[in-house]
Amino acid sequence: MNDELTGQLGWGIPEYAQNALWLETDSEVVQTEGELGLFQLKTPAEILTVRWGHEHGPLLARLRWQVDHLKWNREVTIGGMIEAIHLTTLPVLGTNIAIVHLTGRPVRPGLQPYALPEQRTTSDYQPPDFLDSLEEDLEDTTTTWLVSEDSPLISLAHDALTNNLRVWFGGQLADQDSGWERLFALPLLLETVTLFAH
Repeated sequence: MNDELTGQLGWGIPEYAQNALWLETDSEVVQTEGELGLFQLKTPAEILTVRWGHEHGPLLARLRWQVDHLKWNREVTIGGMIEAIHLTTLPVLGTNIAIVHLTGRPVRPGLQPYALPEQRTTSDYQPPDFLDSLEEDLEDTTTTWLVSEDSPLISLAHDALTNNLRVWFGGQLADQDSGWERLFALPLLLETVTLFAH
């Protein structure tokens, strides 16, 4: 598949997600297929946006075009504002869980909340810039994030909600047969939180 129109989104896409991933470009929206997220475009594109559920669904990621393989590994990083937190007991999974509703947009590809080792001799170690991290040409959409009630991440999410702070949320789609996919339309597991000042 060495051309500018066909490729694959990633690898190991869970079965529940295989019919739920769409790629949007400036000129079209196409559904991906199978465990690798195979797709074919009609027009070449430099930037592709991953959507969930349907062609107008929530935004999950912004990816740069790469020949053959976009190398998306189910990771999602969204910048935005927390709209609600719902805490519930899930006896079927034997746990208490918080569902956090985040409205925002994917963080630009390649941005990190801190300097990586390969930037040791070149970085000025500036903190991330929230406004510069988001693509202006995308609309805000709402995603749902799952986090254990005893995780320190839920405390940060609560602080962000009560103080109206902007955040980056990072995580990934739940694994197949983890149980989350049977209970939630969009089971994103929260793994990182970055809080920003007003």
